[in-house]
Amino acid sequence: MTREWRLTLELAPTATAEDLDLVRVALEMAGLDVDESGATTYVFVDEPHNPVRVRKAALRALHRSGVSDAIVNPPPLGRWDDAHDDYVGSEASEPESLAPTPEEVRWIVEVRPIDIFSLRDLRAAIELRGYLIAFGQSNASQIQIGARDETEANALADELRELPNAGATTTRQLGRLERWKLREEMLGNYAEQPPSGPFFF
Repeated sequence: MTREWRLTLELAPTATAEDLDLVRVALEMAGLDVDESGATTYVFVDEPHNPVRVRKAALRALHRSGVSDAIVNPPPLGRWDDAHDDYVGSEASEPESLAPTPEEVRWIVEVRPIDIFSLRDLRAAIELRGYLIAFGQSNASQIQIGARDETEANALADELRELPNAGATTTRQLGRLERWKLREEMLGNYAEQPPSGPFFF
């Protein structure tokens, strides 16, 4: 369903019209679906995205831009209700894990920015969503995000393609050596030689 959830951000009594503009810009730069009505800013969430995760992303975006005090906290979540023809207060559940641990990564999603100047904004939008960036695997031309399996990688790729600064996005399975390198780099325990043998997987 389109815009199934709505996050309502009311402007704080001490905030200004300039603060309202800064709130909107911060949320839009985070790649969120934003709308306004007077002194109220709305962030909409479509299926299958988790609204709790999006709320966290919105709050982190405001904090990073220095306007977290410009809204009334905590911003409530509402879910569309056909019977009321409106959004009704309802709290979504937090997913058990937003990202795999380094040990769980078996697949990689590779996403390129639309241009080199968009790399920083794209990385920030990905980090705001709590995804595991494979820092050792990333470079100036692309960002690689870890996934547990092919299903998760494909779902993640579909979501990343919706980000404003995202270009070509692909998925691939990691080989044994790549998994070991990624795990050791992200754990800060890079050994001189990778393990080998039939029991290394």
